[in-house]
Amino acid sequence: MFVVAFVLKMSSSQMESLKVIEKFDEGNFHLWKFKMRMMFSKHGLWKFVDGNATLPSEKVTRVDYNEKETKAFALLCEHFTNVQLAHIQYCDNVRSACEVLCGVHEMKTIGNKLFLRRRFFNIKMQEGDDMLVLINMVKALVDQLCFIEVNITYEDVYMVLLMSLPTSFDNLVTNLESMSTKDVNFQFIVQGCFTKCPKKKNVKVSRLLH
Repeated sequence: MFVVAFVLKMSSSQMESLKVIEKFDEGNFHLWKFKMRMMFSKHGLWKFVDGNATLPSEKVTRVDYNEKETKAFALLCEHFTNVQLAHIQYCDNVRSACEVLCGVHEMKTIGNKLFLRRRFFNIKMQEGDDMLVLINMVKALVDQLCFIEVNITYEDVYMVLLMSLPTSFDNLVTNLESMSTKDVNFQFIVQGCFTKCPKKKNVKVSRLLH
């Protein structure tokens, strides 16, 4: 059965009441997955995802079961962009859809590892971008790389952060270059970056994904 058949069973007002997190596209799948688990749990639907839901024998309760499973599937679909929906459009239920998604975004293949490593080592911040967005982007990519068993050291993390900074941070980078790696950690660099960076609103960090 097509995904659209499940989604159409819920009214727009019902779906709006459930949409509380951003749609997933190509960001931090692991953080997004955690948020979705909390949402499913909040609405009593997680058992349909983890396989603990059992189909009751009574007709009345079967109807309720089917409605909740449909609701869980529709909720999942509402939190994807069209690009991501293409992966699950032929799935029959929310559990199989989640298994497909994990297979796509958590593959421990050489290609996936190479793709994420390129993203990680080519992060760039433009003048005027939000420092907090940059920090979160670095941390999110570290999480994804660690999950697929790519060895990322602490030194890799703060070196990537320093290399991503625009020229207005050159003085900070120069000062840190003279310090021993034993005296520097990620939090120390982050504090230095925020000290040098004026507060910005509604801006995004640019990424070079060559």
